[in-house]
Amino acid sequence: PATFERAAPFGDAPSPWFAVKSILPDAARPNAVVDVVVWDARRLTTRWVTGTMEPAPPPPAHKAKAGVVPSEGAKAAHVRAAFNGGFRGVHGGYGAFAFGEALLPMKDGLATFIERIDGTNVLATWPFDVDFSRVRSARQNLPPLVVAGRSNASARAPEQWGALSPDSRDPVHGVRSGLCVRDDGLMMYFWGADLSAATLAKAMIDAQCIYGMHLDMNAGLTGFEFCRAKDETGSLFSSQRL
Repeated sequence: PATFERAAPFGDAPSPWFAVKSILPDAARPNAVVDVVVWDARRLTTRWVTGTMEPAPPPPAHKAKAGVVPSEGAKAAHVRAAFNGGFRGVHGGYGAFAFGEALLPMKDGLATFIERIDGTNVLATWPFDVDFSRVRSARQNLPPLVVAGRSNASARAPEQWGALSPDSRDPVHGVRSGLCVRDDGLMMYFWGADLSAATLAKAMIDAQCIYGMHLDMNAGLTGFEFCRAKDETGSLFSSQRL
C-alpha cells in the first residue's frame, strides 16, 4: 500500500502546489500502474466547469468560453491545474449545477462533487443537505467507488462501470480516472491505463482515501495538466501533462 505524508512530499511535481506518485494497487496486473496527483483542498479550490459543448451553460454564460482554461487576465493567474470531469451529459444524464442553475437534475445514489461559494469542496453521495444558494458548481458521475474507506466497486457488475472504447478487447480494464478525498484535507486525482473500477477503488484505498468518485474514462478524454502563471500579467503556460 502507498503511504502518503502531508508534511513530507512524497514525489516531485512541476508545481509547488502538488505532489505526484505512481502506485501499483494490484501486483497481479503489473500494467495497472496508477498515477496520483495530490493537493491540499484547504489551500486550493477545486471547481467543476461546464463543457465546451455539453452539459452546456445557460445563455448568456455560454458566451464566456466555459470549459476553456483562460489564457490571460485575473482568472488565469489563479489557475494551477486542470483535469477531466465526468461523463458527457448524454452518457447517463448525471446531475450538473452551475451559474446558479440545475443544468441536469441530481440523481439519488450517485457520487456528487460540490464547490461552495466560499471555495470549500464536498464529495458525498446524493442526496445530502446542501443550500444551492451557496453552491458555485456541482457534478455527479456514477455511484461512489469508495465510501468510508471501503470499496464500493461491487455495487455494479465490473463491465457496468462505464463503457470502454469500441476497439477495446477488454470490457473491464482500460483507461480510467477518479477523484478522492482523505480525512486530513488532501484531495487526489487518479489515472491509469489498465484499470477496472475495482482496481481504481483499491488504489484510492491504498492512498487512504475515505471517499472516491469515478470520473471520465478512455484515452483522449482523460488527463491532468499543470499550469503556472508565467508573470503578473496572468499569462499561462503548460508545464507538464500527466
